[in-house]
Amino acid sequence: MTITRTERGARPLVSVCMPTYNRAHMVGLAIESVLDQSYRHLELIVVNDGSTDCTREVLEAYAAKDSRIRVINKDNEGIPATVNRGWVAATGEFVTWTSDDNLYHRTALETLTDSLVQSPHVMLVYADHRVIDAEGRLIEYPECYDPSSLESHSVIYGCVLFRRSLFDHIGMFRQRWTRCHDFEFYRRVYKKYEIERIPKVLYDYRRHDASMTGDHFAITVEHAQLLDSVAETPKYRRAAWARCWHDIARQAERDDRLFRAVWYHLRAAAKERPRWSTARRAIRNAVYSLAPSSLQRAWRVVKRSYTASC
Repeated sequence: MTITRTERGARPLVSVCMPTYNRAHMVGLAIESVLDQSYRHLELIVVNDGSTDCTREVLEAYAAKDSRIRVINKDNEGIPATVNRGWVAATGEFVTWTSDDNLYHRTALETLTDSLVQSPHVMLVYADHRVIDAEGRLIEYPECYDPSSLESHSVIYGCVLFRRSLFDHIGMFRQRWTRCHDFEFYRRVYKKYEIERIPKVLYDYRRHDASMTGDHFAITVEHAQLLDSVAETPKYRRAAWARCWHDIARQAERDDRLFRAVWYHLRAAAKERPRWSTARRAIRNAVYSLAPSSLQRAWRVVKRSYTASC
């Protein structure tokens, strides 16, 4: 039996891949969050995806200061191909990737690595996250989910680590999925291997207009397309699209685009009949928004009186 470095007591090398594109103003903070990790035995492979700003110069300056950094410059291909390029160059026993606008907490990689070392049967571990804005202000601590939720939606938001041997069995990111590449990859892992969640916040996930998640419509539709492609029955296909149109409708409501919300609630209801009640409510709200303010006030008075009498 081959004895690995981990079994001999040496700390396993962790390879972190970071794709970047035109993020000269943000990538430095992301790099520093990797270099400042309490776990020191790591390499950081930053893949510059054809940036047209001064990202390349920023990366070269960091690489000149820390030998753990390797920079790969290439033409623009998008995130899946860029991450794959970094993973091919990785030499670590444990591998991960992080975005150029997100931040690790200081003990993140140490916690993830210890978990994999202590659980040889587990192939991938991930931890919880919090959401920050472009300026680093805390937005929320979202509800986090266990691996079983990977059946239908992504529960891994960047703080993840897995064994390099996964590449030999399931491959890397599939470039067909330009926005849901990570969910599709983690779902493949979940279907074949054991995954564990660490219920501890160790990562800052940045939400801003220029992020990949900024295009809510596009990512929601691709998510439905992915679930449609793996659905085993027509019922599951309908459920995927119903959830898609419902999520888009809810976003339209948050944006105060009530008639757009009605359209997508109707599309959701056409896929799943129980959603008709939500569609009817959306129609009432949209029509109500057209009424004169005096009529709206009168209606609210009547509604309060009726509620009080009940």
